[in-house]
Amino acid sequence: MRPCVVLGVLISAYLASQLAHGLFFVVASLWLLGPGYLAERYLRSRSGPRPLIVRLTLWLALSLALIPLVYLWTTTLGLALRGPALLIATALLALGTVPYGWRDLALARWPSRPTEWMMPLLLVELVLLTAWKRVREIAGLAFPPWVDAVHHALMIRVVAETGRAPFSLQPYLPIDAFAYHWGYHAVAATLLQLTDLSLPALMLWLGQLLAIAYAGVIAGATYTLWQRPRAAVVAGGVASLVSLLPAYYLSWGRYTLLAGLLLVPAVMLASLEMLRDGGWRSLAILTLLLAGLSLIHFVAFCMALLWCAAVWLTQFDGLRQMRRTLRQFVLVGVLTVLLTAPWIVLLIRQTMTVSSASSPLSIAGGDYNSMPPELLWLPGNHMLVISALVAAYLGLRRRSRATLALVLWTLLVLCCANPVWFGLPYLSFFNNRIVVLALFLPASLLLGAGVAMLDDGIGHWLERYIVRAEQLLAVGEESRTERRKPVVERLRPICPLLCTLLVAGGLLWSARYLLPRDLVLNQGLVFAHPADLDAITWAAEHTPPDARFAINTEDWLYDINRGSDGGWWLLPLAGRHVSTPPVIFTYGDAAYVTSVKQLTAELRDAAGASPEQLAAWMDRGHFGYAYATTGGRIFDRDRLRGSPLFQEVYRNAAVSIFRREF
Repeated sequence: MRPCVVLGVLISAYLASQLAHGLFFVVASLWLLGPGYLAERYLRSRSGPRPLIVRLTLWLALSLALIPLVYLWTTTLGLALRGPALLIATALLALGTVPYGWRDLALARWPSRPTEWMMPLLLVELVLLTAWKRVREIAGLAFPPWVDAVHHALMIRVVAETGRAPFSLQPYLPIDAFAYHWGYHAVAATLLQLTDLSLPALMLWLGQLLAIAYAGVIAGATYTLWQRPRAAVVAGGVASLVSLLPAYYLSWGRYTLLAGLLLVPAVMLASLEMLRDGGWRSLAILTLLLAGLSLIHFVAFCMALLWCAAVWLTQFDGLRQMRRTLRQFVLVGVLTVLLTAPWIVLLIRQTMTVSSASSPLSIAGGDYNSMPPELLWLPGNHMLVISALVAAYLGLRRRSRATLALVLWTLLVLCCANPVWFGLPYLSFFNNRIVVLALFLPASLLLGAGVAMLDDGIGHWLERYIVRAEQLLAVGEESRTERRKPVVERLRPICPLLCTLLVAGGLLWSARYLLPRDLVLNQGLVFAHPADLDAITWAAEHTPPDARFAINTEDWLYDINRGSDGGWWLLPLAGRHVSTPPVIFTYGDAAYVTSVKQLTAELRDAAGASPEQLAAWMDRGHFGYAYATTGGRIFDRDRLRGSPLFQEVYRNAAVSIFRREF
């Protein structure tokens, strides 16, 4: 297998060198697979070698978990991962990965039967189709859409500049105890320092790479649950090519949730392996996954814990087995706490000292936690939910323990999102809205269960048919038997081949007709464009580092306002302070949060104000520049251009930058 793999690597390297951003794809492949590969190789399963799809799932998930864990402890020890230190780490990672990979290739074997080729070929088809869709979806975008991407970009910049976990956002925001999950940002900052991509472009490409990976990780979890290759491919295809989520995360810029949920299928298969093997290696894998996940996304981490609870509750092998399983999970929990101790201390401090509305443990309810029908019944979700419910019903009738664990897990997640059912208060960070956004995960896995049952049913029917045919042939005439015998013998491989061709055709049809780009990318949520990137680049080069910009602003959530055009990206890209900071300003102290809300509320209500009124407001807030656009809600460049109070210092097709004249 070595020659073919070497040839494939050389071809990939050549294509990467010819493609735009080729360096990014090479470095991203190394960092998103290398750490996990080395960890998984060392933590081998006691029950034998893992299937390749399971190994790939663990490689990706462990890499995403290990990178923020390394940042956590280097930050705690006063070290920084940037510049030469990061280059040395990359070289060591490559030197460690390549020799071990070359050695493992010598042990790999070619599939000996045609049916063994089906799973790899279907997975390759699925990944290529998903990659084609994800690349088309970001064509022409200069910035990630919507609100969340702005503060994600600022956090990535802080990590890249300091080489440390973003526990402080100084000098960009006056926040020194920042308890926002930051694991995704550490991964993105690592790639940002090692590649030639701009920050917005890196966020777009990394986000799409993570979205592509869902095809593989869901296939890996499905294969672990039901041991059916075609079911694994179908489940991955449903999540990648049929369900609107997680592809629609692009429109919201929900990169932390995208990265966090990517680890949940790996936690599923790692927990099942721990129960099966019972060794310290499988326990260590689950610990690393949970510890890293706690740094990437709060809700995904809680969902992973609820999966562990569901697995434990579905152990029906006696009280001794349940006690043994409970001890294993408790040990994993203790080790997870020890691995993330500095982060937990910061969370406790922030919870006790900050009373902001966005605190992870703040109480909320009402409309914020209502079940959003517009998200629950996205295009295609009706059929997806109905099919998943049917598969769950059939699996429970067959007393499938894996199906029971999935159903119980879904119910536990719903209960945690609705504690009011039990007389408990809501938690703002775990709500029905975010549960609906993760619904594709159990739905895809349950559909995989349905395909596994269908696969079994067809196999049993075919086996009964062949046995009956052989019985009829045994009592028939010899000449008649000889004529029919070849037909009967050919039935065994034909059915799996037909099923595989059906799955392959379904994937092609899904990629061609489902999830068109205008459905995945909501143009109404795109407010920053290439012209904004040019203007921000100019501002970074031609304005003082302490320049303060007034930008267009509008309502967002409750009493928090957001920027309404590309000027909002001035802080994360150019490092220039803006009148409406990213929404994570709510993690600051009470006085700062109150002052920002008051300032942005005044600006939000200034639509249609005269240049004189805007100049007076800028003077009160000490803003020396205005970022104005064509048809801007507040700062309209056509209105400002005629005023002697403003001098136009930059102009392109859609954006002008004005300096306040005194």
